[in-house]
Amino acid sequence: MSSKASGAKRPSRPPSSASASSSSSSQDSQNTVARADQGGLVLRKLQAALLKHTSPEQSLLNCIREACAPTLSSPDFEAKIRKIKQLFFVRDFGGIFNDPELVPAYSAEYIPGRALCYRELFTAHDELRQVLLKDQGHVFALGAGAGSELVGLVSAMLGIDKFATYMQKRTAASAAADEIPGSEAEKRKLPRLTLHLQDIADYSCVLQPLEAAMRTHYRLPETRLTIESSVFDILDESPEAKALLLAHLSKATLVTAMFILNELLANNKKDCVRLVTQLVRETAVGSLLLVVDSAGSFSEVKVGQGNYMIYHLLDSIQGLEVVLKADSQWYRFPEDLNYPLRLNNMRYFLRLYRRV
Repeated sequence: MSSKASGAKRPSRPPSSASASSSSSSQDSQNTVARADQGGLVLRKLQAALLKHTSPEQSLLNCIREACAPTLSSPDFEAKIRKIKQLFFVRDFGGIFNDPELVPAYSAEYIPGRALCYRELFTAHDELRQVLLKDQGHVFALGAGAGSELVGLVSAMLGIDKFATYMQKRTAASAAADEIPGSEAEKRKLPRLTLHLQDIADYSCVLQPLEAAMRTHYRLPETRLTIESSVFDILDESPEAKALLLAHLSKATLVTAMFILNELLANNKKDCVRLVTQLVRETAVGSLLLVVDSAGSFSEVKVGQGNYMIYHLLDSIQGLEVVLKADSQWYRFPEDLNYPLRLNNMRYFLRLYRRV
């Protein structure tokens, strides 16, 4: 059926458990996120030209629909979705993500909206496009087993080689006009990215068909993108789990935490603060941390006498510099998209931090 974009969610001082820093990054109610910059518009035009007969957004949905076809056509699909929503209501996340019968249904229902939003973020903002353009980039995606990050980033990478070449030529022409010898753009290699998807649950039954569909549709070879995955608890303090977490943090050019930190803060404040401390301590200077989560009151966590969002904690931590911020941002779907299930607009908060 044709899904029309609709739907919403609802909307301030940091907890005392983090080391406070009153840098210029803590002006709370002000957004620094704008819509697509000039580079983002160029990339979108390149992608539209490559796809020819469909939009980038519809192409993304077509990949998900192909990968999830057996789940979407299952006679008990709607019953599974009802069960998932009941478990969400009582915040029994483990009841969803540890049930192999529910995991494929969850992905078919929930990853399309988030993947479209992530695609827009990575194409629209230069700071995130630069991650995709790196020669040896490493994205470590926390809680990413369901596939939204995989689909969103692969979709954003469509045409990235041509975009890199275009940017090289433009920068080289500018350098020549300014009589600057040997510009860096002339030496830039083609992008090569590793995307590592971590989760506490095993989503291999979802990730494998998604990767296959995306590589086929976008003709993306292993030489441009390597996709890895691991199953472990990022809060586990066992030597094995800690070693695995620290190994990926140390080599990450970008760590993503999409719709996960608020949940962790709500369930276990002490462990969440410990994880954030590790993120800051173990990532390299210059690396990025991208946090996206619901902007609604559902995501508020009570600490003492007040209610807080996870970004109140993050904004106060020394060692993190805010690059992009939005306390409330909307992703609104194009109205002509087709997917078997209803698509809803998404309201979220955004923080992109740089390790300093």
